[in-house]
Amino acid sequence: MLSLIVYGRNDNHGYNYHKRLAISLNCLAEMLSFPGDEIIFIDYCSAQDFPTILEAVSDTLTENAKSLLKIYRIRSKKRGSLSEEALCRNVAIRRANPENPWILSTNVDMIFLPIDPNKTLSSIVAELPEGFYELPRFELPESMWESHFDRLKPIENLTFLRNHAQEMQLHTIVRRPGFLIYDNPGDFQLMTRDAIFKIDGFDEAMDQGWHLDANLCKRMFLYYEGKIGHLEDKLWGYHCNHTRQESFFHKQLSPENDWNRFVKDIQAPDLPNQRECWGLKGYDLEEVTLLKPRQIHASKDCSLFEIAIDQSTFNTLTYESERVFPYLVDHFNHLPRESRVGYIGHNTELLTLIQEEVPSVLTLQETKSLEELYQESDLIIFDFGFNQKSIAITPEHELYKQLKNQLRDVVGAFLKVVRLEKKKNKKIKFMGVNVLYSDFRALFHTHLAMGRTSFLSGISFGYLKRKQRISRRPSLGILKKQLKFCLVYIAVRFFYRFTDKIRHLTYQSRLMRKVLQLK
Repeated sequence: MLSLIVYGRNDNHGYNYHKRLAISLNCLAEMLSFPGDEIIFIDYCSAQDFPTILEAVSDTLTENAKSLLKIYRIRSKKRGSLSEEALCRNVAIRRANPENPWILSTNVDMIFLPIDPNKTLSSIVAELPEGFYELPRFELPESMWESHFDRLKPIENLTFLRNHAQEMQLHTIVRRPGFLIYDNPGDFQLMTRDAIFKIDGFDEAMDQGWHLDANLCKRMFLYYEGKIGHLEDKLWGYHCNHTRQESFFHKQLSPENDWNRFVKDIQAPDLPNQRECWGLKGYDLEEVTLLKPRQIHASKDCSLFEIAIDQSTFNTLTYESERVFPYLVDHFNHLPRESRVGYIGHNTELLTLIQEEVPSVLTLQETKSLEELYQESDLIIFDFGFNQKSIAITPEHELYKQLKNQLRDVVGAFLKVVRLEKKKNKKIKFMGVNVLYSDFRALFHTHLAMGRTSFLSGISFGYLKRKQRISRRPSLGILKKQLKFCLVYIAVRFFYRFTDKIRHLTYQSRLMRKVLQLK
């Protein structure tokens, strides 16, 4: 009967977004009661290697909501404008159940409650004649839905609203003249599938935010020759307010679509310019399920690992591949299914684990050149170590010099990829294994914008640094730290064979230890 379309992404749009979203979806699911009813969620532009927003909050969604959800993911490479609301809604409409005659365009902070307690949203819609319907929006104060609503108890939340909303003076209708009928009409726009297809969906030229709902109201007004319906005598609609925390489109001077062009001056309901392409027609989008959790990597080795951090273990060239691998998986678990991971290093044990997890892994042996590996990869792993089988290979070990010399080509490859990235600007992700407690960290620190990670994970990552304006003078401590990394970088890049000797001599000097804050 009804396809309900919503969209969002894994960010923090407004106050306590995750809770609003879960409250809304769980309550909406309780209002769908006919076979074939569905909630289509479009996840747009979540970070490439992050889960969709619904995967991130799946433990706060009811089984009923999960069973009704169809989730499609639009990756950032398909996103080119400031606001993609029209595209997201069109993608959902294109992929809605063709057997459902009705489509409701709404948002993931809305709760709908039939005035008749014996009705559902589906049963109300089933009795309606063809048309376009709107609904007034009531506001729920943030402190109310945050403190009184339990995400996993939608029935109790709906009951609370039925018993207390009116006595709390929450029922205020804000009316507007003409085809808009109400303020904020975009939170409930009910239409037939046939009508929205005939007028070519939402207008995807509206890419600056605001007025998309007014545009649809005006076009439906024209399509139905001045007849717009409402359901204020059948249904209450509550919006979980979130404006105490300023979001991008709620800023004082946030960008807006041109009202005259997209609303006032519209003369016809249809959009011939996008008729053959709206809603990413023909694209094979990723579909995400919440009913089948992702598998986790289970190691045969259940040993307790230990890491010692002191001067004697600095520049250790070995690590336990099984220990590092789960933290590495985090970075490509949610990449597109067609992604390719580049690997540059000599640890065959870790490479085998990666190949078992990722469908396509590129190495220098499988590609014609480093340039090809860079061009074909979505992220590149630079492995500055070897698998540790029994004892660690520290600078005192007899095999240390031999293994360190083997890693020189990894250093060279890293520097060459940095140069390629400066030219091509692919925004590729650099990953380093066995970088943190070693001289190799200076390479990453110098060229990459990277956050701090724990020694336990054994993983470092970042993206190529871009020139930035310095907002304030760095402290003396920061300057000393930068100097230390600069000197180590020079040693690794130009005096690779002698880095350990240079470090040893530096530690012998009390002045250098003080200047560089060496521990």
